[in-house]
Amino acid sequence: MNMLSRTAFRARPLQRAAPDALRVKLPAEVITSVFSLLDRKQISYCLVHGYDGLPHTYGSDIDCVIDAAATPESLLKLLVENQDEIGAQPVRAKGRHITLQCASGDGLPVLLAFDFTTDYTFGNLLISEGRPILERRRRHGDFWTASAAVEFTCLLKRSLLKLKLDLKVAQRLTALFVEAPTESRAHLTAVWPQQAQELADVAASGDWGRILADPAALRSALKRHLITSKPGHFAAGVLGTFSARLSRLIHPPGLNVVLLGPDGAGKSSTITALEKVMAPIFPRTEVRGFAPSLRQVLKKPPRSTSTPHALKPRSLPTSIIRAGYWTLYGTLGYGSLWLSRARSTLVLNDRHFVDILVDPVRYRYGGPRWLLKVIWQITPKPDLVILLSGPADVLQARKRELTVEETERQCCDYLALVTPMRNSHIIDATQPFEQVVRTAVSVVLDKAGRPVA
Repeated sequence: MNMLSRTAFRARPLQRAAPDALRVKLPAEVITSVFSLLDRKQISYCLVHGYDGLPHTYGSDIDCVIDAAATPESLLKLLVENQDEIGAQPVRAKGRHITLQCASGDGLPVLLAFDFTTDYTFGNLLISEGRPILERRRRHGDFWTASAAVEFTCLLKRSLLKLKLDLKVAQRLTALFVEAPTESRAHLTAVWPQQAQELADVAASGDWGRILADPAALRSALKRHLITSKPGHFAAGVLGTFSARLSRLIHPPGLNVVLLGPDGAGKSSTITALEKVMAPIFPRTEVRGFAPSLRQVLKKPPRSTSTPHALKPRSLPTSIIRAGYWTLYGTLGYGSLWLSRARSTLVLNDRHFVDILVDPVRYRYGGPRWLLKVIWQITPKPDLVILLSGPADVLQARKRELTVEETERQCCDYLALVTPMRNSHIIDATQPFEQVVRTAVSVVLDKAGRPVA
């Protein structure tokens, strides 16, 4: 190990997560505990739909109508102050959309998102105000849910607006209508006065065939009704949506994260885990690599790269031409990357241009090293760089494509390269995999922005 690498290693020790003082619960326990806490604090809430599988089965987030008196600040404070009771730590908050971190059975972290809203909406459209939903709520096991008539009309409207009125939803609608036919019929009359009788007959009989085949006319009438009945809400929603999109375009909420490390550090496994764990925070994920080769651009089968260090370097002219291509890809391609981040995408890079600064042999680069350093200086940088590092003999034992000496050289050079970067984090890759993932999740959350320290 050379002197520079020794100094770099001492200057920035490997990052380890502190032991959890919180007794973290499984998601099902956390869900039950959160709603139990709301009950104990006498905060009214209501699950309008999608509650049948709770607490063991849930979607990307848990939608819940809540009393408007529960402000975003008070909700977050309540969950922070009672995190020991609920067994989960708040890690992100955007208004009343609050994400908690809990645990899974396999030891990996789980992010659980609660979307508390004061009204029941779809996009810019107000389907129902929250007060009548809360006033008519009823107990369903451990949770408060909507009355049959309220759930019927909310589910029907939402399904039509999403154009996802399928047979399963239709069967549920019939069951709800039969439970409360008079009130459900009144809801239908308010929106579709001309077709209310026909819709009531369909709902009562369960014969939804014609409606399922062509829901467009009902959907159009519904949208007109929702817009004209609450024009102020719709206008404010349109303006808010435009403002939010403009804000995301100027300040993209997504992240471009590069994972570095020698072979055997566990980059691919960590990326796979991050894709799954971070889904409640980032609705989209992309996994990218190094600039695509000409064969990839032409969609030709890639050549075997199982032993990349056994291939000869390309000629000087070819290497310089490829370096120019990498420069164009890194600069001109940044536009598409920016748009991906504007769409709240988590971009995870398994391979990145920065890798070639440490391992040019893998990419058969035969040009001058100074040219690579110049390219790195002038091309846009990632938001976050995570280095998975550890003793060379341990990493090399996991994956024996390279010699111990080459793995050790790469470990030293990666440390020397990453240590001065202000947006970098070094994680000990020799820890148990679950701990590596927990630390990586914590690092990404810190970069994305936490509501609490």
